[in-house]
Amino acid sequence: MQMIQTPNSSNINRFGHDGIDLFIEFKKSLAVYSYSSVPREVYHAMHAAESVGVFFAANIKKPYVCLKLSVMEAREKGFEALEV
Repeated sequence: MQMIQTPNSSNINRFGHDGIDLFIEFKKSLAVYSYSSVPREVYHAMHAAESVGVFFAANIKKPYVCLKLSVMEAREKGFEALEV
């Protein structure tokens, strides 16, 4: 899964899509959340957004079911740099 780095975002560190779900790592906590059944078009729109944080809040946060991943689950999805 390709990770999109977001250095200009104050909230989102990086995100990726596995073809079904969207995965987002947040900067302050380094927690990774999976957002279920997010269409690839929404992922591409987030990537193209002027502000990924604003896009996330308006288009992803409430409409999609989310689950916080364990460190092991996050590593399996490609978030290798996470601390235990």
